[in-house]
Amino acid sequence: MKLNNEQIQKINHSLLREDKIYDNIVRLELVDHIASILEEKELSFEESYKDYWHSKEKVLLITYAKKQIESKKEQVENYFWKQFIKPAHLILILCLFFGLRFVVKQMDSFEAFVEWSIIILMSVMIISFVVERFIGKRKYFYIKSLYNSISLFYVVSLQLSKFWIDKITENLLYAYLFLALVSLMVVSMLVFHKTYLFSKTITLLQNQ
Repeated sequence: MKLNNEQIQKINHSLLREDKIYDNIVRLELVDHIASILEEKELSFEESYKDYWHSKEKVLLITYAKKQIESKKEQVENYFWKQFIKPAHLILILCLFFGLRFVVKQMDSFEAFVEWSIIILMSVMIISFVVERFIGKRKYFYIKSLYNSISLFYVVSLQLSKFWIDKITENLLYAYLFLALVSLMVVSMLVFHKTYLFSKTITLLQNQ
């Protein structure tokens, strides 16, 4: 029995909704594996599907897949954090910091720079998240993890009140810390993209 596209999509949707397999690469491997098993059965698709979906074999397969996903998560997060100690990225952060410091010295209002920096960076983060999560429908398991990782950089800015803006504009140390924060946020977006590309290269689920 050869499965058609509708039947294959049913397997895919079930893995996504019932088993919460959000990683596309792993889920596609599972779909291929399960489809090949169902095609070998002599029953109808619905009977084969129902019989297999509640079997011990399927439970073990999903358990193994989730272990592989956790392994991938660990590799991806380690890769993410290691990017910040790479010489090239450290140099980029320093260049951004001194570049921003130069720009600020040319401006009449540092307060305006701080306020607009917060607005622009928050907008970029929100748009990026919406595109990845809803428009691109890339509900990969590590999206939440990585956004949580860089929350140290953007949540602080989101919470900046008039009190902290005054601190930044009136105190040189606070001003430099803010410029360093902005530099880190910009580089974190680059690192996020590189980590996303890295995650796509990891092959975890072996053919059963």
